[in-house]
Amino acid sequence: MRVAALGLGALLLTTGCLAPRSPGQPLSARQQAQLLLEQDPAQALPLLDTLAAESPSDLDLARLRAEAWVRAGRVDQLVANTAGGSAVGHYTRGLALFSRARDVPAALEEFRAALSFAPAEPELHHRLGVALLESEQDREALTSLERAVSLSPAHAGRYLPLAKAYHRNGRHREAVQALRSAVEQAPSPREVKTARALSALIHHPMQGVPRAAVPRLEQAMQWLNASDSPQQAIVALEELLLEYPDLGGAHALLGLAFHRLDDAGRAVDEFRRAAELSPGDARPHQYLAVLWQGRQRDQAARESLERALERDPLLDDAWMRLGDLALSRGDTATALRCFRILTHLLHDSPGSHSRLALVMQLEGDFPAADAALQRALVLTPDSPDLQLRMGQLHTERSRAARNATERTAHRAEAERWINKVLEAQPDNAAAAQALEALRVP
Repeated sequence: MRVAALGLGALLLTTGCLAPRSPGQPLSARQQAQLLLEQDPAQALPLLDTLAAESPSDLDLARLRAEAWVRAGRVDQLVANTAGGSAVGHYTRGLALFSRARDVPAALEEFRAALSFAPAEPELHHRLGVALLESEQDREALTSLERAVSLSPAHAGRYLPLAKAYHRNGRHREAVQALRSAVEQAPSPREVKTARALSALIHHPMQGVPRAAVPRLEQAMQWLNASDSPQQAIVALEELLLEYPDLGGAHALLGLAFHRLDDAGRAVDEFRRAAELSPGDARPHQYLAVLWQGRQRDQAARESLERALERDPLLDDAWMRLGDLALSRGDTATALRCFRILTHLLHDSPGSHSRLALVMQLEGDFPAADAALQRALVLTPDSPDLQLRMGQLHTERSRAARNATERTAHRAEAERWINKVLEAQPDNAAAAQALEALRVP
């Protein structure tokens, strides 16, 4: 399978980003080039060529320049006009050549040549490793990718091809750990998408299932999920397990069916059996966690969620539940970590940002809480709950203000947000109480 099918080939050119810009701050020349690159790559070429000439050793700039030439359809021209003899020169040629499948072997040679000039540069080890994966030279790829991560561990995108390389080399546990490291390093939406594809590959639900059993297992899933017929699913799964008693996935589904029928005892037995038979499968542990949490057995739920995330760190619901449980017992440090991860996995979810804002507010980090709530409000601007939360946050900020000017400003902002809620919902008792509390001296 070509690496590009999982988004890793695309990330070869696009991994890396420019520094964020504050609102109102003028664009730098590099940021102007980035905008031009998104709009019309051909127009970005002159500016990027000029910037590259001014900073001939800048690998990030070289990557942007190569991306522009590739997007403009001028690969041959870029290769012909770019001299070797330096790390940047060979790196640029390698990026250009890698964009075409037929030129991947030549790209490999360029990346190796670049490393001969800068053997301690993590970016070059990373690019060589991805190109080796593309060529299905999996052992050599693993060596390069491990070296890249060891030189630069705080880079989410570099763990993704590493996870793929571990998987191809039969090292499942290390592959999952690489995905977890990526998740913990604030991945971009593009990187999260790639991580999910890798996770789906590593945790394929039909992995290890005999071919003859697949249609029957799929039918049981259909009855359970689409048709909401747990009784029919139980009959089908019990028949299947008579022939294949060691199918962990079938036991997990059977546990779900019993849970739907509120037979907790049978459900727990099936989930535990599934976990024994499929020790690398996160699903039985996640299903157990949901069952325990529904019965207020929070400690058991927490332990099951942690086991699930050890096996699959891309489980949004598990991070959310683990954070909620931590928050309920006052463990704000764990809740903060879980919700930070959740905001990257679900970057377009108002709920994830709202949860993060709540923990930050409890921690007394009011500016960060404000920023997280603003993000949630961008996603759902008319939410009365979030508007009220913003009013309450500014109420708290006014009380903690260091001077009268700040106090007055936050009181005014709090009143503005609370009044928004009351304009839309005049009978909102919580908003009325918040406004009354704000006016108490």
